[in-house]
Amino acid sequence: MYFNEDRSRAREGNAAVNLALLRRWVLSLMRRDDTVAGGIEKKRLQAAWADDSRETILGLSKAK
Repeated sequence: MYFNEDRSRAREGNAAVNLALLRRWVLSLMRRDDTVAGGIEKKRLQAAWADDSRETILGLSKAK
């Protein structure tokens, strides 16, 4: 429940399936990342606030 899936309004066509796949992919990236100490919620907030943190989690830049 890191992304408020219960509040999602994506119900038509393949939207729910596509978003579920995207959420699982992001969670796996966050679990694999070890640059930010803490849980998934802390990593999610850090990625939302800082561009360099988001780039590191996505693998677009090297960790400092």
